Formats: sequence, C-alpha cells, structure tokens
Amino acid sequence: MTIKQLKAQPKAKDEAGAEITELSAEERAKMPKSEVTLDMLIAKWDEYALRVKANKNESFFSTLKLSDPKLDGTTIKFGIANSVQEKDFELNRQPLLDFLRSELNNYSLELELIKNAPINTPILYSEEERLKAMVEKNPHLATLIKKLGLDF
Repeated sequence: MTIKQLKAQPKAKDEAGAEITELSAEERAKMPKSEVTLDMLIAKWDEYALRVKANKNESFFSTLKLSDPKLDGTTIKFGIANSVQEKDFELNRQPLLDFLRSELNNYSLELELIKNAPINTPILYSEEERLKAMVEKNPHLATLIKKLGLDF
C-alpha cells in the first residue's frame, strides 16, 4: 500500500462522527481492567453489531455475525473468511475496540483477526459418492441400509 493510498483511507469515526484516536499502551495500562467472560463479550459484540446494522453498514454487520468471537486472556480472536472482510474490519476495528473496552470496562482488550482458509469440499456427483460421504459422517447409516436391505 502506498502512502497516497493510506492518506486516502477514511479515518475511523465514532457514532457521533468524531474521529477516533487509539490510546497508547501506557495510557491503557492506567485504565481499568475488569474481569471479562466470554458470555459478556458475546453480548456486547452482538449489541455493537446491532448498532452497526442500525447505521446501515450491512457489510460490516454481516462480518460481525459470521461467528462468535473467542476470548484468550485479554485477546479477542475473530475468524474472517476473506480479504474483503479483513479490509472492512480494519476500517472499523478501532470503534469496535473502543466500544468493547468501555462497555466491558477493560482497556487491555486487544483484537486479533484470524483469516480462515477456504474450505474446499469435494463435489459429489453420483449417488454412490453421496452415500459414501454420508456413511463416513454417520456410520449408523450403513447399519440401517443393511437392515432395510437397500442396494447401493
């Protein structure tokens, strides 16, 4: 990315439209660090997602609702599927973190994105291939086929 592209990127803004600046590590170290549970995190994550949807940012709302975040100490881990979601997340990262930090009263929270590898599932064309895949997922299906005397 060039400097010109970086300057052209929109700055993060809060819900009132004010530009958001990230606190330094030293400033955050002086802030409260209340205990955060996964249930608390998910509740506030969902609350923020609804605010995003109300602000007509459907793309970021969809990204937030892909899955639930995971909590590892003070690191929030969230999986994304592609680079478009990653870019969308990076543009909206700071307002999300500021919201979570203030609502959960823990300013040591960090956010880590985990880019998931696309899942390549084989295309099953024949009935035999589909049945074999189903039996691999559920071995009891083979017993049922034998009991019913089905030919496959």
